[in-house]
Amino acid sequence: MKIKTIERSRGGTELERWWVSLTLLGAYLATFQLWMTLSRPLILACGFAGVLALSLLLIWGVRTGYFVNRWDAFGHGMVVADLTLEAVLIREHDHRGFYFCALAFALVVGGYRWGMLSRRRLEVRVAQSGSGSQSGCLPGL
Repeated sequence: MKIKTIERSRGGTELERWWVSLTLLGAYLATFQLWMTLSRPLILACGFAGVLALSLLLIWGVRTGYFVNRWDAFGHGMVVADLTLEAVLIREHDHRGFYFCALAFALVVGGYRWGMLSRRRLEVRVAQSGSGSQSGCLPGL
């Protein structure tokens, strides 16, 4: 399946550019927080329900062009994959170490997305000013 990407001219508000990522982060944290209070069978059920819902969110993001590129979609998908593995492989969730995982995902996935969105905005500005090179590459990048 070909991944649509955000059109170069589409600006959107900050919330429009980040809402799927922020929803995914919030769901990740809420799921782990909930798992600390649940029994093993409920962790599995909640985990699979959450993974299904977040997978549908990712599919929607791919179809609507939310992701900057394939790596952006892949990074978001890894967060959902982590939830799947955690639900199946970890029997008890009795500590708050998941906050460090959430921080790492936010830094890596969010940092990559922020960098690509910044680059995309710069490319649009250069193209609109007419000062870009003929090859379409940005000077210094």
